[in-house]
Order: sequence, then structure tokens, then C-alpha cells
Amino acid sequence: MAGNPAKRNQNLYCEYHQEPGHTIDDCGNLKNHLDRLVREGKLRHLLHHLGGRQEQTSVDSRQSTLRPPIGTINVILATPGRIGSHPFRVMSVARLPVEADDGESKRAKGMASPIIGFLDEDKVGTIQPHDDALVVTLRIEGYDVKRVLVDQGSAMEVMYPDLYKGLKLRPEDLTAYDSPLVSFKGKTVTLKGLIRLPIQTGSDIVEVDFIVVDTYSPYTAIVARPWLHALGAVTSTLHQKVKYPSEGRVKEVIGDQVVAWGPADKASCKDLEKVLVGSNPERFFQVGSELSPQEKEKLVDFLRKNVDVFAWDAYEAPGVDPNFICHHLNVSSAVTPKKQPPRRPLKEHADAVREEMMKLKKARAIKEVFYPEWLANTIVVKKKSWKWRVCVDFTYLNKACPKDPFPMPQIERLVDLTMGHLRMSFLDAFQGYHQIPLTADNQEKTTFVTPVGNYHYKVMPFGLKNSGSTYQRMMTRMFELQMGKSIEVYIDDMVVKSKLVSNHVRDLGDVFEILRKYRLHLNASKCSFRVRSGKFLGYMVIHRGIEVNPGQIRAIHSRQPARNPKEVQKLTGMIVALNRFISCSADRCRPFFLLLNKWKGFE
Repeated sequence: MAGNPAKRNQNLYCEYHQEPGHTIDDCGNLKNHLDRLVREGKLRHLLHHLGGRQEQTSVDSRQSTLRPPIGTINVILATPGRIGSHPFRVMSVARLPVEADDGESKRAKGMASPIIGFLDEDKVGTIQPHDDALVVTLRIEGYDVKRVLVDQGSAMEVMYPDLYKGLKLRPEDLTAYDSPLVSFKGKTVTLKGLIRLPIQTGSDIVEVDFIVVDTYSPYTAIVARPWLHALGAVTSTLHQKVKYPSEGRVKEVIGDQVVAWGPADKASCKDLEKVLVGSNPERFFQVGSELSPQEKEKLVDFLRKNVDVFAWDAYEAPGVDPNFICHHLNVSSAVTPKKQPPRRPLKEHADAVREEMMKLKKARAIKEVFYPEWLANTIVVKKKSWKWRVCVDFTYLNKACPKDPFPMPQIERLVDLTMGHLRMSFLDAFQGYHQIPLTADNQEKTTFVTPVGNYHYKVMPFGLKNSGSTYQRMMTRMFELQMGKSIEVYIDDMVVKSKLVSNHVRDLGDVFEILRKYRLHLNASKCSFRVRSGKFLGYMVIHRGIEVNPGQIRAIHSRQPARNPKEVQKLTGMIVALNRFISCSADRCRPFFLLLNKWKGFE
């Protein structure tokens, strides 16, 4: 503070300035008084003018950035580089020439720098409340670059592999940079070098030094304090905006919340291309649409040579050898066989059951039985595709069977092992459960009633208590040497993964040889080959990491407010499925869990 320190009141002390003479309340009152004077315009003569900014001499070379973008390219702390330069000191803003009349230009120059602030009106268009990061789209080197994180806690701009490749940069374009860079996990991040590139926002251009790193990230780049300070920008994650002064006005860069919490553009499972096996349009393979012509040709040729591994009809999938795996019910001898009372199905349900029986007879998966001891009813439910699914209610039979304690893989661990691979193929078995035989002495226990008679299964059906354990046991035996290396399996979900693009066909070949050996056939219409992303065990797995399944997000956003305890229970179940992506999820959901405790407190 100004003035003679000896004349200050030594009994007063400011914790903020750490000196005597006044209190922290006096500082707050002074700040509020100055803010009021600024809003009333009484301090306009003390504000800085835009004319004091340094004009960059190379504006003419940047005029081409006024054209449409060339294309679209879908808190780390670093000390300044030890390369003999100080990039922050030479940063400046270059303003592209715009056509305006002299009157407007003079008025703009004569105006003081506008006051930057955020009001409640700035929340319009955002989803409130939220804790989303500020993710924007910026024009970098002529490209509209999506998923750029604005991080005012970072001291350096960072560029990730997607942007490096999208800009077609080469190692010779980079400058050496040897300052250490450490990630949140404490690991040293691989640095490629340093490069200076222009970032354009409206008519303003800021040249920024990017550190190029070779690591995975959900973002294409991070812009940090150097860019914000050079532009004179102020950010607000609450309002999802970046505001900066330009030409006497306040301009905005608006964030995208959907991009912030949604999957990246390349994390789409729909980017598949169908390739016919022959002349039959119903027989096809699905391969990644982003493959190069050479890579696609090599993959299609490989799949056509191994077409015997696939099945398009039940006759083409005879099933696994019973000597290798067979499902046992192990029904307790102390349990008395039970018959469920027959139900009266609707006509459309009865028709669906008859159609399903025709398919199972054709596949030789069922056999008619007379005078059964066990008898179950059929249940007909709608699929997501609005087709009918026919199930069997094995409630009594499952109660008579002990639990199979076969160890199941941890879903989180499998997903973690899958991420970070440049090429993946997602495989699905053709009627996988029905390819496993059921022991002869247990077949009649699976008898169920239909409008056309009573039948029992000859193969392992859906709905049995330990069917998942039997399937996982089979897959573990088959891929014991490959699991954790080139393939991950959870029951009937399989993903073949390769860190090197050139090794993926070879890894697929090893998996296909094992499938051929044990006679397990794949459903080509549900397989996707050589892709960079896909859904695995409910997660969106991409080469950069793991992202939330957009379908789960849409399901929560589309729900109406809970009106009764049952709906609260459904909501908490949906949120728990996303707890991996929600910080402090247990604390945030605590009010819901307390509400579910004996249904107390619901209004």
C-alpha cells in the first residue's frame, strides 16, 4: 500500500496483503466500490485502449485464413523450454483486415476496452447444473479443429497425435524441446518437439507454441494461459464461453457440452462398410470405412479365404465337440420336479412361439417330449428392433441347481486392457449358446410348453442359471494363451486387438485357427473388422481410451423427473452404470440412495 507505513494502524492486519494498516474487509469494500464506478462509466479514462496492442507485420501472409477452412480435424504443467528462447514474450495478436467504413473504424479506435463479464443470460443454451470442461472448436493452421480443451490451469499448449496427423506435420517441422512433461499419473510423457502455429478466432490471430506429445487423449489439443493472455480472453466453464475484446467489442467462443461429455467423432460404431461375400446380398462382412484401399483389400481377401469360420444358417453351425465342452445342470436329487401351470398367451405371442419352434426344429436344437417331469412356460418380449424374443421361464429349475463358482473376468479390467490399440475387431458367435451341447441326462429337465406341443432342448439354452459360466469356461479353454495379449473375452463378447496396424490380420488369423479347431462359428452380420472404435461390454472403446456410451447418456437425459420410488430406483441404476465417468459419484448419488432406504422421504 502507498503511504507511510509508520502512520498505519498497527492493530489492523490484512491476511490477503499480509501487512498491517487495514483489514481484508476493507479490501473487499474498496473492490466493490471500484466495480460500481466502472459500471457507471466514471473510470473510463483510466481503462487501456486497444490501440496499445502491437500489430504484427506478417498480417498479409495470414489473409488466406479468411477463406473457408481446409478441413476438419476431429492440466498439464510444463516448465518453459530450455531451447534458448522465450516464446511467451514474443506472442502478439494480429488482426485480419476487415471491410468497414472509416466512421466505424474511428469510433472503434476511440472507444475504451470493453468490460468483459458474465451474466445469467450467458447460461442460455447450456445444460445447468453441470461440471463440464470447456471444449471448443478453433481454427488452427487453416483447419477447424474440434475437441480443443481450454485449460487456464495449463502453462503450455499441447498437441496430441490426432491433430499432428491431421495437419500432416512431419518430424522435420518440429523444434527440439527437452523440458520434462509429467502426466497426472506421474509418468513421463513422450515429447516429439515444439511447433508454432496460428490460432484464428474471428478476425484475430494468435501464434502459439504447441508441445507435440505422443500419448492418447480424449482431446485433439489443449490451449492454455499463453493463448488466453495474448488474446486478452476470459473464460467461464459455468457459462461455457470464452470472451475476448476485439475491435471495441466483446466477442465469444462458445463451448460444446455435448462434445465435452460425449464420444469423439471417431468413436462411432456406425462407420462400417459392407463387403459382399458373393452374389447373395444377405451374406456380407463389415469392415472399417476409414481403411486405406490397400489395407481394405488385404482384409477382405483374408476374410473370404476364411469364410468357413462364419455361419449364415443353423446348418452351417453344427456346434462344439461334446468331448471338449458340455453343459451340466447338476440338479439336486432332493428337489421334487415341478411343472408350471400353463398360461394363455396372446395370439401374437403364440404366433411368435410357433415361428421360433420352426427355427429350432430346423436347427435340430429341440426335440419333442412326452410325459415330462419338469415343465416351464414360454415368455415373449420385445427386442430393441421391435421383433419378438421367445424365452423360457426356468425359475423352478434354476432354484434346484447350485451356483457354478467359475471365476468370471472383471469387466473394468478387460476394458482397460482393450483401450489404446490402433486396430480392433469385434466378434460375435452365431447363436453362441446353442453351439454348446447339453448332456443327454439333463435334456428332458429343460422341457417347455408351446401351442404345438412340449419340447426339450438338446443344446444349452438361454436363461439357465450357469450357462454364462459354461460359456466362459469354454472360451477360457480355447483362448488361454491369447487372452490378455491379442484377444479379450467376456462370455460371448470377443474383441481382437492389435497395437500395430500391420499385425492385425495375423492376430485375426490366429484367432480364426482356434475357432476352426473347436468348431465355433461366427455371425458375420454382427462382427466388425479392423475398426478404431466400438462398443465393448457397455463402454465405447477407442484407440485413445474409454468413453461413455452415448446411448446411456441419451437414456438419462430423455427420462422424465422421477415421480415415485420405483422411478428413483431406475434412475440410480442408470447412474451407477456410468460411475466410472462421474467424479465423486457416490457422494452425488447419496441423496438418491438415502431416499431408497425403506422408501422414506419421497414427496
